[in-house]
Amino acid sequence: MSEEEQQFGYVYDRILIESSRVASSDFPDILVWLTGQDLEILRNIVSYATRRTTFVNEYHDSYYKVADDTDWAIIESIVAELEYKLMGNGNVPFGFNDVYQEAEFDDDVGSPTTELTFSLVPEGEVWVITQWVAVNEDTRTTNNMLRVETPTAVFNCAARHPDVANHKVGTSVHVVIDFGQRVQVVFEGCSMGDVVRAWISGYKMMVPA
Repeated sequence: MSEEEQQFGYVYDRILIESSRVASSDFPDILVWLTGQDLEILRNIVSYATRRTTFVNEYHDSYYKVADDTDWAIIESIVAELEYKLMGNGNVPFGFNDVYQEAEFDDDVGSPTTELTFSLVPEGEVWVITQWVAVNEDTRTTNNMLRVETPTAVFNCAARHPDVANHKVGTSVHVVIDFGQRVQVVFEGCSMGDVVRAWISGYKMMVPA
């Protein structure tokens, strides 16, 4: 696109978006719960994002310059993904259904490494784990870990090292688990007969049929 072709006059009711803020946004990724009304509005608004004249690279007194070819290629890709989320992918716009909170304990540990296993995610739901806390009341463990157990594998998600015995440790996390998966809290460096406890919290989402 030539310099002249990039130049457009200002229109009073045209909303302009700076290309640089789309190509490299300062906002973090978030999970949003949309109502049907929200989705209806966004599906219509996103049509404006398919127009190159919506995006500005430079402001001048009597005109502005739209996104150049490099920026427009990036924006087109981002807009295409957004259109798919809003219009083509029924598994994306689903949100909060219920609070998830669960506690487990073992009051007679039988091995140096032990785990507390939490509930399986039922069919039709997705759970988001946002917080975990763990404690060995009797021994300073060498490591406490949060992990996800799937039907085929186990994945470590977070770890903390307590300073002393009976020291509760944990972190804020964002761990998404699906049907047939569950979380475990693992304690390494236990002594026989220890008491270990763990707490998990987050929220549940229903998967659209």
